[in-house]
This record gives sequence, structure tokens and C-alpha cells, in this order.
Amino acid sequence: MKELIKNHLPHLQEIQIESNHSGWDHHIYIVNQTYVIRIPKTKQVLVKIKKEIKLLHQLSYLSSIIEIPNYLPFYNKDGQMIGVFYHFIKGQALSHSLITPPLYEAKRLGTFLTELHRLDIDEAKKCNIEELHSENYWAQLHQALIKKIFPFLKDAEKEEIDKMFLAVSKFKEAKVVIHGDLTSANILYHPSKKEISGIIDFTDTQIGDPAFDFAGLYWDFGDQFTKEALASYQTKFNKDEMYRRVTSFYGLQPIFHKWLKNVNDQDEKVVRQSISTGMTKIQIMHR
Repeated sequence: MKELIKNHLPHLQEIQIESNHSGWDHHIYIVNQTYVIRIPKTKQVLVKIKKEIKLLHQLSYLSSIIEIPNYLPFYNKDGQMIGVFYHFIKGQALSHSLITPPLYEAKRLGTFLTELHRLDIDEAKKCNIEELHSENYWAQLHQALIKKIFPFLKDAEKEEIDKMFLAVSKFKEAKVVIHGDLTSANILYHPSKKEISGIIDFTDTQIGDPAFDFAGLYWDFGDQFTKEALASYQTKFNKDEMYRRVTSFYGLQPIFHKWLKNVNDQDEKVVRQSISTGMTKIQIMHR
């Protein structure tokens, strides 16, 4: 790895590498607290990251409110692209701290999403950005829950989840370019400056419902933070309806993915505990 880094960053006289294995899709290395290297774990993710390079190039002309990575290709010794590298953005992922950012930072996120969602869809399609959360996607998720999770649920709980998926089948909002994974794991925060310092990981960027990008804020930071972000978000869409879609479905659906992961891990005790906790959260947040 050091030899490859020297090839890409010949000006570095000493190289110190910190390995961060917290990424789901990437091996992540931090070099001298100055550069980040992301190596996809699969060929499928490598294809996504090539799309990401083109998208971030477009977004760099628009976004000035919060820093985003500027990817450069990272090659192996045979000249094949195996990942990307970029200047380290100072800050800590909010998922790694107990910090809830102040409400005025929600407004900056709302402004950032205004800029992102204004990207031209036709230009995004040229970068092979496509719609992923189609009606079929949600229908398949629903069927997976019926098959693997419903056996653990009471009839009233099954009915509540069925109603949630019936509601999402009726979402017909116009589509925009969305981040697709705007959660605390991908929002960097600078503790001493008390501000959000960067947005990272655009691997899941897609064409989709603009409300989806507020779901992670709702899940991680709650109701008031989400409302503040929406207040500064400029759009032609009905923001009350966007908020309703977040609170009725998008902001809760991470629970379903967690349940399915636990089932696939084949730990029934964990499954039952996770379902109990998840249903409690759904009932509280879905009121």
C-alpha cells in the first residue's frame, strides 16, 4: 500500500497510515491525517464509485455551504483503478460521537440539500445515476419482511407495517438527484468550531424522492432538527407532504433493514429483541 501511495503522492516524505474498517462497502485508509483513500470491497461498489467521481465534479460547481470530497482515481501497480483518494476533511463522523449538532446546523444541511437537489437530472443520468427506490424496490422489501419477519409479529403489528407499505406505494412525488445515505455516519462535525465540516460517501446517490434525504436526519437527530432543515430547504414541492413521507415511512424504514440483517445472521434471540425495540420505536415515531 505504501508503494502505491508514494506513486500517487510523491511529495510525501513520510507516510503514516491509519486503517478505518468501519465502512460497509469500502476499506478506508487515512494517510498522515491529510488524505483519505477509499478502496471498494467489491466490483459492484467500484462501478458506483466511478459514477461518484463524475457526480462530485458536477456538485463541486454548486456546493459552497459544506465541504465535499474531490475524488481522484487511485490505481494499482498495473494501472487499473481500484479506488479513489481525496484531501482529508477535518471532523468526526457524527455517528462516532454523542454530539447532536446545534439547530442552526440543520439550516446549513437544508441549504446543502437545496443545492444537491437542483442538479440537472439529465446530466446525472449521463453519469449513470439512476432510480433505485422504485415501487418494485419497496415491494420486494415488503415481501422480504412478510417472509422473514412477520412470523415473529402479532397481527396488529403486521397490519401496521402493511399500512406503511401501502402508503409508500402511493408516493408519486417528482424525482430529483439525492444523496441516498445522508445519515450521521456520512456527516462530519468539527467539535471545536461547532459546525458541520463535510458531507461524504455519495456511493448511494440516485434519482429519487427528495424527502428521502431528510430521513436520516429524522432517524439520527429527531423531529425538531428535521423541521429546521426543511425550513431552510428551498423547493417547489410541498414541504408538509415531504415531512409526512419522512415521518410515516422513510425515517422508519432503517428498522426493517436491521431486522432482516439480524434474521440473516440467524440469531433468534437478537431478532426478537430487535423486533420488540423496533416496533416500540415505530409506534412512538409513527404517531
